[in-house]
Amino acid sequence: MSIHAGPVREIIETVILGLVVFLLAREALQNFQVEGRSMEPTLETSELVLVNKFAYWEIDLGPFDALIPGRSNGDLLGGEPERGSVVIFRPPYESRNDFVKRIIGLPGDLVEVSAGRVFVNGVELLEDGYTDAPPRLPMGPRPHPARPLLRARRQPQQQPGLPRLRPHPPRAHRRRSHVPLVPLRPHHHRHQQNRRQRRRRTDPMTAASDLELLKSHGAVLEGHFQYASGRHGGHYAEKFRLLEQPAVTVGLCARIAAFARRLATPPQLVVGPTTGGIILAYETGRQLGVRAFFAESADAGGREFRRGFTFSERQPVLVVDDVLTTGGSIRDTIAAVRDAGAEPIGVAVLVDRTNGATAFDGLPFHACLTLEIPSYAPADCPHCEAGEPLVIT
Repeated sequence: MSIHAGPVREIIETVILGLVVFLLAREALQNFQVEGRSMEPTLETSELVLVNKFAYWEIDLGPFDALIPGRSNGDLLGGEPERGSVVIFRPPYESRNDFVKRIIGLPGDLVEVSAGRVFVNGVELLEDGYTDAPPRLPMGPRPHPARPLLRARRQPQQQPGLPRLRPHPPRAHRRRSHVPLVPLRPHHHRHQQNRRQRRRRTDPMTAASDLELLKSHGAVLEGHFQYASGRHGGHYAEKFRLLEQPAVTVGLCARIAAFARRLATPPQLVVGPTTGGIILAYETGRQLGVRAFFAESADAGGREFRRGFTFSERQPVLVVDDVLTTGGSIRDTIAAVRDAGAEPIGVAVLVDRTNGATAFDGLPFHACLTLEIPSYAPADCPHCEAGEPLVIT
């Protein structure tokens, strides 16, 4: 006769199952209590936040990474940190507390704090409602490190007085930074919504801030213009107002370089059409550690590579350009790359005037800045009809 310890067995199984669930939940989620006012009004002192501890776990599948399109060794489970994300992390020095901050600079960006104002790549960061008080300590301009602080190792020195988070209840040891999931107040859900909206764009900035960035450098002109494509319009993006400033150019090319690193096949070469494409190709190539070529106008039409530029067979190439209007220069450069026996793997531009409406044979595409500026055939141009003087760009 078999004896079943029914109630005892059920109690033991329930305890074990509860312990497993508790440990898994403890490893995935944790709540923190905010101490300090540096993040007001986004987060207020004594407020509780729930964090996702898996978001920035580094996943290394070894040789199997190559079998998954778009993956590379060391990819993060929740994707790379984005501008505007609120994160919790350990400081790069010995501290018993974690810090909560909002990301304003990505790898390669130039960040400066001066007279209570924050500048990223030479452009002032203006965001109403982000913080109640301006920063008090000057800094920079300082390039953002190539590897984010989120992955930095701690250094044995103490810097007291910085805003911090206290784990609530006391935390277990963690080796990865976390991103808040839900601040435990309903009105903070708008930050989650804003983050999802940023992800739908080619760049974390909004169209309004893109336009303000260009205007702040005198890079948007108004009038009656004929573009290189032959079409007319009432606005002209003068990219050299950006390219003449090395700090701004370095920051924008850092975005292109970050896009290139996410491609399934890393580029071994960066090329661009003359003239603005030369600057972008060489700075992007410098940041990627690869060579850079430029394509010139051919006598018979299209583009060609001169000056002894040579390609390897099926060499992966990233194509970059300054302002995208119709995409003619980019398509000619892509054709020249293929004629040379290499393989275009992606396209990136400084300014996209088509607001994402132009494609290049299915190649991955990235725009640092996005604008929607109407253009017209000369016969349909309202500026021509109004008799406005024409400026040929």
